[in-house]
Amino acid sequence: MYYFVHIPKTGGMWFRKFVELNPQYNIETTGFHGARLFDATHPAIFCLRDPIDRFLSGLRMRWLDHRHDDIVHQVDYFLANKERETSALNLPMTRYIGDMETYKQHEHNIAVVFDFENYPDCVYDYFTDANRDIENIVINDTARSVNYNKTKYDLRSDQLRELNSIYAEDIELYEYIKTRSYYASNES
Repeated sequence: MYYFVHIPKTGGMWFRKFVELNPQYNIETTGFHGARLFDATHPAIFCLRDPIDRFLSGLRMRWLDHRHDDIVHQVDYFLANKERETSALNLPMTRYIGDMETYKQHEHNIAVVFDFENYPDCVYDYFTDANRDIENIVINDTARSVNYNKTKYDLRSDQLRELNSIYAEDIELYEYIKTRSYYASNES
């Protein structure tokens, strides 16, 4: 049995479909966006994504009606209005897995952390006999956005500097988790 901690914008909709097609693993998904590592009643699993790329994905989803806007303009707007524009899509991942100290206190209860960049391959490497009949889920047609493939490397240095400051705890935790033995990246 596992407890799934869904950090928004880390492939949770795909993973929920995986759970539906693979009930043999007994993966608890209650609380979906509200699930937190420190509430886990079973060994926890979650997916990890670069904090700035996760933010950009949330930004794209948040402003779908403006999908043809330049992503740089959207980042400027968010940074100028961050207190008013914060939503579940861009909350720090520390909201779901705790700050470094809290995370380390609960680290013993982590079964596996999947790497978003190699998702779903690393999920299938972990659950080797899983049903693989899952379509890639793209929510709300975001793949058609001109900004779909924009990454942190497309941002101006001042924007990246401010986002690195906002997500500093997430970035530190992200780098730490990537060094742990339970981190499943599927890199050859």
